[in-house]
Amino acid sequence: MTPTEHECPTGEHAVVAVITTHSDIIARAIEKLEALRDTAAPGEWHAWRMFVPLEGPRFGVQAELEQSWGYEIETVATSERAENAELIATLHRTIEPQLAVLRTQVGVVQVDGFALAIARAVLGVTA
Repeated sequence: MTPTEHECPTGEHAVVAVITTHSDIIARAIEKLEALRDTAAPGEWHAWRMFVPLEGPRFGVQAELEQSWGYEIETVATSERAENAELIATLHRTIEPQLAVLRTQVGVVQVDGFALAIARAVLGVTA
């Protein structure tokens, strides 16, 4: 792949960097997952049913934050559908296994197709 030109709203042209190798895709996926993990609420995430005043029942995702005095709960997402909350909590639990798979491919000449598919999904790259 080569860099491509895109027209900016100002009418100027800008060169957009393109990920060029499978190793780049793996590295950028690791960086993204680590950044998301490190900046999101720490702790275990769980889906649960909650009641929002004036809105009624909702489904949420809570993070259990361990403190020196016990646990603090942070709501990280809400939805009208239980399946959405469960999906978010489930995907959060897969971050470390995904990173483990991706890290096995760092420095590898022939990148594993499964790891590459994970990396592309993390980055939103379809091709």
